[in-house]
Order: sequence, then structure tokens, then C-alpha cells
Amino acid sequence: MSTRYACPVCTASSPALDVVAFNKSCEEAGSRFLPLSGVAVYYHLCSRCGFCFAPRLHKWSPKEFEDKIYNRDYVQVDLDYVESRPRGNAEALKQIFGASGPGGVRHLDYGGGSGLLSDAARNSASYDPFIDRHQRVRDLGQFEFITAYEVFEHVPV
Repeated sequence: MSTRYACPVCTASSPALDVVAFNKSCEEAGSRFLPLSGVAVYYHLCSRCGFCFAPRLHKWSPKEFEDKIYNRDYVQVDLDYVESRPRGNAEALKQIFGASGPGGVRHLDYGGGSGLLSDAARNSASYDPFIDRHQRVRDLGQFEFITAYEVFEHVPV
């Protein structure tokens, strides 16, 4: 596919990078494969800022993300989402900031799932639009430090 898209971050031309089946999952590394969906998802890589995005998914509404990806079955395609990834990210923050994580500043883990990472750090909060559906992130206040692990490629416009 030779179509180029404007990068949603910096608007530079972004050529196609790769294409995967919609049902590709994180669990394929462990030899767990979902049935093919018949839906191709093209990824593009910005030639200026390096942002990688999928135009098809980028146009989805929050409701479409919730229905098609972040539903009750999501854990079946990303087992690390529940515990090992947030614990690993918390450990990385502790290596940078010390044992209590970024405890000296107010921290928000945006897209933090169940909040496991923020539970491990002092003065930390978690917000995930697919978990905290009735909470508005602006109501949480201001933060000096924000983490967003594996999030931006999943945020609807």
C-alpha cells in the first residue's frame, strides 16, 4: 500500500510501514494465535517525528475502541496487561526515581489499566478511559509527571 497519511502528531507525511491482521495479539510470542479476522490494519511511520499509527484505528470513537478491543475479553490477547507489565513499568520508575517512584512530584499514569503501577508509587494516580469510564481526567487535578505506557497508538482523536 503506497498511500501516505498525515501524522496525527506533527502532520508530516507518513508512509506505510506494515500491515497486520486485526486479530494479531501480544500472545503470539507464546504461540497463542487468534483466528484470522479478514481485516487488514495498516501501520504508518511518520518520517519526521517517528510516531507509528494505524489510520483505520485512529478514526475510531472511544465506543468503537471499547467494543472492538478494550472489552471484557481483552485480557485473553494481552496477559501481561493485568500484572507483569504494570509491575515492570513501576520497577523502571523506581530505578529512575528511587524506591518510592516519582514520590516527590504529583504523578499520573495515563492509560494505567487497573492502577497497579500507580499503587506502587507514592503521590501517584491512575486514569484509564476504558476502565474509569465515568471519571473525567481533568477532575483529577494537575500533575508534574505523566507516564503513558503503550497508550498513544490507542487513543481516539
